[in-house]
Amino acid sequence: MTLHRIDNLPEFERHWLRTRELRAARDAEAEAICAPHRAARAAFTLPALSYTAAQAAELRVDWPASGADQPHWRESLTCPATGLNSRLRASMQVLDARAGLHADSDVYITEQVTPLFAHLRGRFARLTGSEYLGPGHAGGAANEAGTRHEDLTRLSMADASFDAVLSFECLEHIPDFRSAIAQIRRVLRPGGRFFFSVPFCAGLQPNTIRARVSPDGTVEHLLPPEYHGDPVSSGGCLCFTHFGWQLMEDLRGAGFVDAHGLAAWSRTFGYIGEELLFFMATRPA
Repeated sequence: MTLHRIDNLPEFERHWLRTRELRAARDAEAEAICAPHRAARAAFTLPALSYTAAQAAELRVDWPASGADQPHWRESLTCPATGLNSRLRASMQVLDARAGLHADSDVYITEQVTPLFAHLRGRFARLTGSEYLGPGHAGGAANEAGTRHEDLTRLSMADASFDAVLSFECLEHIPDFRSAIAQIRRVLRPGGRFFFSVPFCAGLQPNTIRARVSPDGTVEHLLPPEYHGDPVSSGGCLCFTHFGWQLMEDLRGAGFVDAHGLAAWSRTFGYIGEELLFFMATRPA
């Protein structure tokens, strides 16, 4: 796996120029993989090593419902053993490479009813997970199915509870994401890591606000509504923000240090298409 640290927009622009020929070769390889299947648009498999399964696997590739002429590689290439797609499999490999965690680390992840939570439960003895179950639930309480409720803007955990907080494709669904970032810093121990992914526009500095909540509680759409899958609701979850490199400033503003991006790619492990971007920030020691 190739892994590049990128701190800000100018660094990303230099990285983009420096890897122009490499990206062209990767794009050609991705096209060669999917071209034989384009006419039928039927799911197909790609052999690769699954990091999360620790074995070779036939990764399932699905075509997007939008009719795009290439698969959405980031959200496809699903491992049959773990149920994890390209982004999530890569997230675990990057986590192991950079976070310095061990089996008895205290880890909080902002999901609980997903294949990723099931995978992590086998790795960390002191894992805490949660879902947002709605405004009528108390933080830290569980429903009949045993699913814990947390509102990331008002976490119920004590200060300095965790060695790491993990969050994947979650912050974009929180209108006041800066309060969520501040809460995550609060529950991290000194030196603890916040590791996450979000929808990210790598060529832009500002965050793009797609929707916001008005003082009367109604949602104001500034761009056409965009909904993502929700593990606890069939109706999907509204996306409020697409992030840009301003996010690094937001993290520093909440008291984090060493906020940066990590760009991952690997044909061996089945992380193809565009590089996968993850982010890490540290609560000061």
